[in-house]
Amino acid sequence: MAKKIPPVNGLSFTITQQDFNCVVAAHQTVLPQYVHQESALSLLFANQSTFSLSEILLKTAVLNDFYSTGIRDVYTVSSHIYNLCQNHSLQSLLSNGNINSVNLIKCVNHNGKNINHMSFASKYANFENPVCFPIMDNLVVEVFSNLRRKSFFKKNIHFSKGRLKTDYAFFKSVYDEFILLSGMNRLSDMNGNPLSYKDIDRYLWIIKKVQYANKGINATKVQLNVPAISLITQSPIYIYG
Repeated sequence: MAKKIPPVNGLSFTITQQDFNCVVAAHQTVLPQYVHQESALSLLFANQSTFSLSEILLKTAVLNDFYSTGIRDVYTVSSHIYNLCQNHSLQSLLSNGNINSVNLIKCVNHNGKNINHMSFASKYANFENPVCFPIMDNLVVEVFSNLRRKSFFKKNIHFSKGRLKTDYAFFKSVYDEFILLSGMNRLSDMNGNPLSYKDIDRYLWIIKKVQYANKGINATKVQLNVPAISLITQSPIYIYG
């Protein structure tokens, strides 16, 4: 039986280690194609980077395809990142976890028009440095927006989806508050290490993918006929987020 949603004021919950472990373990059977795509991208970004245009073009193209970031002109975005490496020490900013690197990457001039590619920029930064950069995408924005409506947040009380999608510093502030209030700052990965943003991104993403699939959205990409689904639907994020 699904848990009842508490009154709008005072929503709180704690994500347990068992809950986290069950959801992440389900990744292999529920979303097998995404597991291999993420692994391939991790290998691509893990190699010693030269930040050459050819290397950046390859990373951008694969990341855009696997994560559906909506970039139509991959070469222009890749050239933009390459120029940032040459003129703004982007590789140093990424290595040091400087959030300004996302702001630099996201603003791309396409034929005289500036386009905000923050979802792509956060993913690119995350794969270059998964410890320092959480991923901004529509699924995570939906989680935080739903929790805001239920008065889960104590510091970031008022915000819009639009601000989460355009203001990376604010998005990260909301993300960090979520980690603290949900207790995920006390959890560890399968090797006993503190959770990284990558671990938490994966946890939230799996749950929302299953939740959307149960509503008939992109259902063909999710294996809904496996026992692990019942464990995922018991997560506080599935119930409240």
